[in-house]
Parts: sequence; structure tokens; C-alpha cells
Amino acid sequence: MSHQVETELNIYNILANIVSRNHGTYSSPANIRRTFKLAEKQYFLTALGARAKLKAWTDVDSLFTTRNWLGFTKKKSPVAFQRVLDILHKNNDVWTTS
Repeated sequence: MSHQVETELNIYNILANIVSRNHGTYSSPANIRRTFKLAEKQYFLTALGARAKLKAWTDVDSLFTTRNWLGFTKKKSPVAFQRVLDILHKNNDVWTTS
């Protein structure tokens, strides 16, 4: 594995770990995005996986919610919904209840 790939995997694991915790300076995924200047897709994928693993469904829903300048909300995703389903399935068995 190349050094760059290892570094990117380590950064991803660190960010996923931070996003999945509910304490500390970086407890807000939005704060992490601003602090580390993450691209929208990178932030979305990391936060989606971490919040799904914790079954934080309100947070998962809020990742899809956007507001326009009139205050109306709509649902949208910066990535294809097939990829969203793959991430949800990988991080949590969303089809069964526990």
C-alpha cells in the first residue's frame, strides 16, 4: 500500500472516529467540516457512515436537508443514492429493528 493511500485511510479513520463521538470540541460534524476544510462529498460520506453506525437517524436525516433563501427545506444528496444505500447497509443493518 502506498504512503499516500495509508495517510488517506488514517485521516478517514480519525475523522470517522471524531464524527461518531458526541463530546469534545469537534462533536458537531459541521464544525469538523469547517475546521478541516473538507469537501462536501468527503464530509457527507464520513458523517453518514459514522452517524449510521451509531443509529443517529435524526442526524442522518439532517445531512440530507437543505434550506433555500426563503427558508423552505428539501432533501438532496451530494452523492448518488445507490452509494448512500451502500454506506447505510455497510454501517448498519437498517432493514431490521433491534
